[in-house]
Amino acid sequence: MGFFDRLKDTLGKKPEEEQRSAPRPTGVPAAEPEPEGIEVAEVTPAEFEAELANGSKVMVVDVRQQWDYRARHIPGAILMPLNSLPARYTELPPDRDIVLYCYHGITSLDGAAFLMERGFKRVRSLSGGFTQWAVEGRPTTAD
Repeated sequence: MGFFDRLKDTLGKKPEEEQRSAPRPTGVPAAEPEPEGIEVAEVTPAEFEAELANGSKVMVVDVRQQWDYRARHIPGAILMPLNSLPARYTELPPDRDIVLYCYHGITSLDGAAFLMERGFKRVRSLSGGFTQWAVEGRPTTAD
């Protein structure tokens, strides 16, 4: 079960497969599902800046909140907060390189895993997130 499936379950909106599952016989403990082991690739700020400088057509997705994006973000990034990803991920091209970032590079791993669970193959997370990017003096912009 992926991150967003657990989130839906927590919010009371169970995934379709759980809604269809038959009840267990009484006295039989539920088995814990094994983690799916999705391994998300990461890119360092230095590697990513070099890609952008070389004209890479990578799509940059900021998964933070709108107020954070407005304050400062990586030039060319689009805003798609993590909580909007389940409703908006179809706006992203599955055949294009995509790099997600958040504050510290943790939440973006969840977002990248979510996309990978839905068939996206060219997704990475910015290691250290926006914080590391900015601390290293890399370009940022404000709206």
